[in-house]
Amino acid sequence: MKVELICDNTIRKYSTDFVTRSIVECGVKYKFDMCDCKILNVSCKNCSVVVGYHVIEPCSECSISNNGHYFMFNEDEIVPTERIDDNGDNVVWGGLKDDTSEPLIPFDEDCEHICSICYEIYNNPVKLKCGHNFCKKCVYRTVDLQKKCPLDRIKASIDDIENDEILSSIVGDIYIYCKYACEKNSFGIWEKSDNGCDQVIKIKDREEHERCCKYSN
Repeated sequence: MKVELICDNTIRKYSTDFVTRSIVECGVKYKFDMCDCKILNVSCKNCSVVVGYHVIEPCSECSISNNGHYFMFNEDEIVPTERIDDNGDNVVWGGLKDDTSEPLIPFDEDCEHICSICYEIYNNPVKLKCGHNFCKKCVYRTVDLQKKCPLDRIKASIDDIENDEILSSIVGDIYIYCKYACEKNSFGIWEKSDNGCDQVIKIKDREEHERCCKYSN
């Protein structure tokens, strides 16, 4: 969502409640003069450029009026995209729902089958004509906006997106942690916890295991 800062309406940023592993917190904690919110800058994981900030401890006054968007990104450092649902339709403000994403944390930290947009294991993997793979949801909104492959910048369109059945089969055999061994960090991103289920399972066997996992209740 595009916003203007109350303290300076010439400064425009984009706010969101949803981020990916492509950004990391950096620097030291600080606060603005206008309130007592505690803030940390966030930077691109690949190039280390600071692209915005994360309100990690909102003050009591801001908590009352906040819409849940604690990540603020600089207008000139990012390319905004519309949020879409599983059907590829734009999500409007009134249609936002609580995050129901399931954790897919690989047991192998060097897992190679990771989407270069969201930095997660491929979810419904697809490919473009150039051969690059992405999650279906990730590349759909990127190509729809930029009209090119996010990696090699070759011209692309929505019609160029194809399901990758071979990669889907490979992804199904990746070992992950049970969701009952995971928890969300301050970014809202799933991480391995020290508690809960100690089972490591294949993605294709996840639903069967989690139905009978002793930690599911």
